[in-house]
Amino acid sequence: MEKAAKTRGVAVHTSYEQKNSHNGSLPRLLKLEFNRLQSLHKRELSQLPKWWKDLEPKENLHYVRDRLVELYFWVVGVYFKPQYSGSRIFLTKVIKIAAILDDTYDNYGTYEELEIFTMAIERFVLSTL
Repeated sequence: MEKAAKTRGVAVHTSYEQKNSHNGSLPRLLKLEFNRLQSLHKRELSQLPKWWKDLEPKENLHYVRDRLVELYFWVVGVYFKPQYSGSRIFLTKVIKIAAILDDTYDNYGTYEELEIFTMAIERFVLSTL
């Protein structure tokens, strides 16, 4: 079983580092890239709660589940490359809005209210076509 050395949260296999033919700069480069990507994800995650807080969820959406970080990590699985930062943030917001609609249907509205709400959404969608 291989031993792994931990350096700033990055596992670097010591078997590679112990080989005489290994490139010493490669593990350092990998660690730097990992830390850079982790920093990017932290910045993106710090933007999303600001957007969510502006919607005043405690006053307006008290029944909605707070799953913003979970949704963000779903999106990271789809758009994992660093250059898709804007897409990750945008898609997380879109999925959050879909989750708000889902929670509205599941937890909040009565059948009659949801019929009216559904018709309003359908009219909105048709008017945008």
